[in-house]
Amino acid sequence: MLVLPDTTHFGKVIPKKKFYEYGSVTPSLKRLFIDGVEQIRWSYKIAPSTMNITEGKEVAEIEILELSMRESIAPTELLKVIDQAIPYHILFLLHWEGKVQAWMAYKSVTNQSVQVKQYFHTVWMEEDDLSLRVKGLSTDAIYENWVRQIAGGELAKDTDHSLDKSIAIESKRQQLKKEMEKLKKKVRKEKQYNRQVELREQYMTIKKQWEAL
Repeated sequence: MLVLPDTTHFGKVIPKKKFYEYGSVTPSLKRLFIDGVEQIRWSYKIAPSTMNITEGKEVAEIEILELSMRESIAPTELLKVIDQAIPYHILFLLHWEGKVQAWMAYKSVTNQSVQVKQYFHTVWMEEDDLSLRVKGLSTDAIYENWVRQIAGGELAKDTDHSLDKSIAIESKRQQLKKEMEKLKKKVRKEKQYNRQVELREQYMTIKKQWEAL
Protein backbone atom coordinates (compact mmCIF):
# COMPACT_ATOMS: atom_id res chain seq x y z
CA MET A 1 0.00 0.00 0.00
CA LEU A 2 1.24 3.49 -0.85
CA VAL A 3 1.20 5.79 2.18
CA LEU A 4 1.68 9.52 1.56
CA PRO A 5 1.38 12.67 3.69
CA ASP A 6 -2.00 14.42 3.67
CA THR A 7 -0.28 17.47 2.21
CA THR A 8 0.27 15.61 -1.07
CA HIS A 9 -3.43 14.93 -1.62
CA PHE A 10 -4.84 16.51 -4.78
CA GLY A 11 -8.03 14.56 -5.48
CA LYS A 12 -9.15 16.01 -8.79
CA VAL A 13 -11.12 14.02 -11.37
CA ILE A 14 -9.91 14.70 -14.91
CA PRO A 15 -12.44 14.28 -17.76
CA LYS A 16 -11.24 11.58 -20.15
CA LYS A 17 -11.93 13.76 -23.15
CA LYS A 18 -9.15 16.10 -22.01
CA PHE A 19 -6.76 13.38 -23.15
CA TYR A 20 -8.39 11.85 -26.21
CA GLU A 21 -9.06 15.32 -27.60
CA TYR A 22 -5.39 16.16 -27.03
CA GLY A 23 -3.15 15.89 -30.07
CA SER A 24 -3.67 13.33 -32.81
CA VAL A 25 -5.45 10.46 -31.07
CA THR A 26 -6.67 7.74 -33.42
CA PRO A 27 -10.33 6.63 -33.35
CA SER A 28 -9.32 3.23 -31.91
CA LEU A 29 -7.32 4.88 -29.12
CA LYS A 30 -10.22 7.22 -28.37
CA ARG A 31 -12.42 4.12 -28.07
CA LEU A 32 -9.97 2.67 -25.52
CA PHE A 33 -10.44 5.75 -23.34
CA ILE A 34 -14.22 5.63 -23.65
CA ASP A 35 -14.73 1.87 -23.25
CA GLY A 36 -11.72 0.85 -21.16
CA VAL A 37 -11.47 3.61 -18.54
CA GLU A 38 -14.19 4.45 -16.03
CA GLN A 39 -12.49 7.42 -14.37
CA ILE A 40 -9.15 9.22 -14.14
CA ARG A 41 -8.33 10.82 -10.81
CA TRP A 42 -5.31 13.03 -10.14
CA SER A 43 -4.89 11.83 -6.56
CA TYR A 44 -1.53 13.09 -5.30
CA LYS A 45 1.26 15.50 -6.12
CA ILE A 46 4.84 14.88 -4.96
CA ALA A 47 6.79 18.14 -4.96
CA PRO A 48 8.73 20.47 -2.64
CA SER A 49 5.47 22.39 -2.15
CA THR A 50 3.71 19.29 -0.76
CA MET A 51 6.56 17.44 1.00
CA ASN A 52 9.80 18.23 2.79
CA ILE A 53 11.96 17.37 -0.23
CA THR A 54 14.05 19.26 -2.77
CA GLU A 55 13.36 19.62 -6.47
CA GLY A 56 15.55 17.34 -8.57
CA LYS A 57 17.58 18.24 -11.62
CA GLU A 58 15.57 15.94 -13.89
CA VAL A 59 12.23 15.58 -12.09
CA ALA A 60 10.35 18.72 -11.04
CA GLU A 61 7.41 16.90 -9.48
CA ILE A 62 5.63 13.55 -9.62
CA GLU A 63 1.90 13.21 -10.19
CA ILE A 64 -0.02 10.15 -9.06
CA LEU A 65 -2.95 9.32 -11.31
CA GLU A 66 -5.44 6.60 -10.40
CA LEU A 67 -7.35 5.02 -13.26
CA SER A 68 -10.49 3.00 -12.60
CA MET A 69 -10.40 0.43 -15.40
CA ARG A 70 -13.28 -1.46 -17.00
CA GLU A 71 -10.93 -4.22 -18.14
CA SER A 72 -7.57 -5.64 -17.08
CA ILE A 73 -5.74 -4.70 -20.27
CA ALA A 74 -3.72 -1.49 -19.99
CA PRO A 75 -2.49 -0.46 -23.45
CA THR A 76 0.75 1.51 -23.20
CA GLU A 77 -0.54 3.72 -26.02
CA LEU A 78 -3.29 4.96 -23.70
CA LEU A 79 -0.88 5.75 -20.87
CA LYS A 80 1.49 7.40 -23.32
CA VAL A 81 -1.21 9.86 -24.39
CA ILE A 82 -1.63 10.90 -20.75
CA ASP A 83 2.13 11.02 -20.18
CA GLN A 84 2.65 13.29 -23.16
CA ALA A 85 -0.22 15.58 -22.17
CA ILE A 86 1.14 16.20 -18.65
CA PRO A 87 4.67 17.68 -18.57
CA TYR A 88 5.61 15.93 -15.33
CA HIS A 89 6.59 12.43 -14.30
CA ILE A 90 3.61 10.22 -13.46
CA LEU A 91 2.97 7.20 -11.29
CA PHE A 92 -0.11 5.39 -12.62
CA LEU A 93 -2.17 3.25 -10.27
CA LEU A 94 -4.66 1.17 -12.25
CA HIS A 95 -7.61 -0.33 -10.38
CA TRP A 96 -9.73 -3.21 -11.67
CA GLU A 97 -12.05 -5.53 -9.73
CA GLY A 98 -10.36 -4.97 -6.38
CA LYS A 99 -6.84 -5.32 -7.77
CA VAL A 100 -4.17 -2.74 -8.53
CA GLN A 101 -1.27 -2.44 -10.95
CA ALA A 102 1.44 0.24 -10.84
CA TRP A 103 2.93 1.70 -14.02
CA MET A 104 5.68 4.25 -14.50
CA ALA A 105 7.50 5.52 -17.57
CA TYR A 106 11.19 6.06 -18.00
CA LYS A 107 10.54 9.55 -19.26
CA SER A 108 12.43 12.75 -19.99
CA VAL A 109 10.74 16.13 -19.69
CA THR A 110 12.13 19.38 -21.06
CA ASN A 111 10.64 22.76 -21.90
CA GLN A 112 10.47 21.66 -25.52
CA SER A 113 9.22 18.09 -25.33
CA VAL A 114 8.08 15.06 -23.34
CA GLN A 115 9.74 11.81 -24.40
CA VAL A 116 8.44 8.47 -23.10
CA LYS A 117 11.23 5.93 -23.57
CA GLN A 118 9.99 2.80 -21.79
CA TYR A 119 7.28 1.60 -19.39
CA PHE A 120 7.70 -0.54 -16.31
CA HIS A 121 4.83 -2.12 -14.41
CA THR A 122 3.93 -4.55 -11.65
CA VAL A 123 1.60 -7.51 -12.00
CA TRP A 124 -2.03 -7.18 -10.95
CA MET A 125 -2.24 -7.69 -7.19
CA GLU A 126 -4.53 -7.16 -4.23
CA GLU A 127 -4.76 -3.50 -3.24
CA ASP A 128 -3.11 -4.10 0.16
CA ASP A 129 -0.24 -6.04 -1.42
CA LEU A 130 1.14 -3.10 -3.39
CA SER A 131 4.21 -1.91 -1.51
CA LEU A 132 5.79 1.25 -2.88
CA ARG A 133 8.09 3.02 -0.46
CA VAL A 134 8.84 6.74 -0.67
CA LYS A 135 12.65 6.73 -0.56
CA GLY A 136 14.76 9.81 -1.14
CA LEU A 137 15.11 13.46 -0.22
CA SER A 138 14.50 14.83 -3.72
CA THR A 139 12.01 14.29 -6.53
CA ASP A 140 14.81 12.73 -8.59
CA ALA A 141 15.53 10.15 -5.89
CA ILE A 142 11.87 9.31 -5.25
CA TYR A 143 11.23 8.86 -8.98
CA GLU A 144 14.30 6.66 -9.45
CA ASN A 145 13.39 4.47 -6.49
CA TRP A 146 9.81 4.04 -7.68
CA VAL A 147 10.96 3.01 -11.16
CA ARG A 148 13.33 0.45 -9.63
CA GLN A 149 10.68 -0.89 -7.23
CA ILE A 150 8.09 -1.23 -10.01
CA ALA A 151 10.52 -2.78 -12.50
CA GLY A 152 11.85 -5.27 -9.98
CA GLY A 153 14.43 -7.88 -10.98
CA GLU A 154 17.98 -6.78 -11.74
CA LEU A 155 16.93 -3.15 -12.13
CA ALA A 156 15.79 -3.07 -8.51
CA LYS A 157 19.07 -4.63 -7.34
CA ASP A 158 21.46 -2.49 -9.39
CA THR A 159 22.02 0.51 -7.14
CA ASP A 160 25.68 0.92 -8.17
CA HIS A 161 24.74 2.76 -11.37
CA SER A 162 22.55 5.71 -12.27
CA LEU A 163 19.01 4.91 -13.42
CA ASP A 164 19.98 5.72 -17.03
CA LYS A 165 22.91 3.31 -16.85
CA SER A 166 20.88 0.60 -15.09
CA ILE A 167 18.17 0.73 -17.76
CA ALA A 168 20.78 0.64 -20.54
CA ILE A 169 22.37 -2.44 -18.93
CA GLU A 170 19.00 -4.15 -18.48
CA SER A 171 18.06 -3.37 -22.10
CA LYS A 172 21.34 -4.92 -23.29
CA ARG A 173 20.77 -7.92 -21.01
CA GLN A 174 17.32 -8.51 -22.51
CA GLN A 175 18.69 -8.14 -26.04
CA LEU A 176 21.40 -10.75 -25.38
CA LYS A 177 18.85 -13.06 -23.77
CA LYS A 178 16.71 -12.96 -26.92
CA GLU A 179 19.77 -13.73 -29.06
CA MET A 180 20.58 -16.70 -26.81
CA GLU A 181 17.04 -18.06 -27.16
CA LYS A 182 17.22 -17.78 -30.96
CA LEU A 183 20.55 -19.63 -31.03
CA LYS A 184 19.19 -22.42 -28.79
CA LYS A 185 16.33 -22.95 -31.24
CA LYS A 186 18.74 -22.99 -34.19
CA VAL A 187 20.92 -25.60 -32.47
CA ARG A 188 17.90 -27.87 -31.91
CA LYS A 189 16.85 -27.60 -35.55
CA GLU A 190 20.33 -27.89 -37.09
CA LYS A 191 21.18 -31.34 -38.53
CA GLN A 192 24.84 -30.78 -39.38
CA TYR A 193 27.19 -31.44 -36.48
CA ASN A 194 29.80 -28.84 -37.51
CA ARG A 195 27.12 -26.18 -37.76
CA GLN A 196 25.80 -27.18 -34.31
CA VAL A 197 29.28 -26.69 -32.85
CA GLU A 198 29.53 -23.27 -34.48
CA LEU A 199 26.15 -22.20 -33.13
CA ARG A 200 27.02 -23.43 -29.62
CA GLU A 201 30.22 -21.39 -29.70
CA GLN A 202 28.21 -18.31 -30.68
CA TYR A 203 25.80 -19.08 -27.84
CA MET A 204 28.60 -19.36 -25.27
CA THR A 205 30.16 -16.09 -26.46
CA ILE A 206 26.87 -14.24 -26.00
CA LYS A 207 26.22 -15.97 -22.67
CA LYS A 208 29.56 -14.72 -21.33
CA GLN A 209 28.61 -11.17 -22.39
CA TRP A 210 25.24 -11.59 -20.65
CA GLU A 211 26.85 -12.90 -17.45
CA ALA A 212 29.35 -10.03 -17.43
CA LEU A 213 26.62 -7.39 -17.24
